[in-house]
Amino acid sequence: METAKQEKILSTIISRSQIISFNQLDKATISSLLKQKYDLPETELQKAIDLSGGLLKQATTIIDDRELFDTLFAFLRQSKISICQTFSFVDSLLANYDSKEQKAAVSQILHIVLQFYRDKFEVDKAKLTLEMLNVLQGNVNLKLGLETFFLKLHRTQ
Repeated sequence: METAKQEKILSTIISRSQIISFNQLDKATISSLLKQKYDLPETELQKAIDLSGGLLKQATTIIDDRELFDTLFAFLRQSKISICQTFSFVDSLLANYDSKEQKAAVSQILHIVLQFYRDKFEVDKAKLTLEMLNVLQGNVNLKLGLETFFLKLHRTQ
């Protein structure tokens, strides 16, 4: 069994399991692994590595879904966004995934957004992103949660 959230696992299961913790990979290791798999310019690889937070899976997700993440980061960088643009963006984001995988995909995307704001030292936006990640732990209307999150993000600019 594999998990990033050990606190969610029942104690009876933990007591019967062997726990193996993995450290995050350094940038050089991720770079080497990505260069073996992808034939991309160094700048593209470096962008994915920087946003991965030391997680190879995140780096490959960023590369595999380049168009999605380019659109996401362009949206995040815009200074003024209307409510209609926000709703439309959330619809297009969720349309990339079927309903069963939306929550997990959004969680992964939000972790990448969190790294994006941490790298830019935008503490308020990083805090909002963490709050949204916590909201995702519960039973939440994903569309409404994301719309609210992105509206709050653009209000903090």
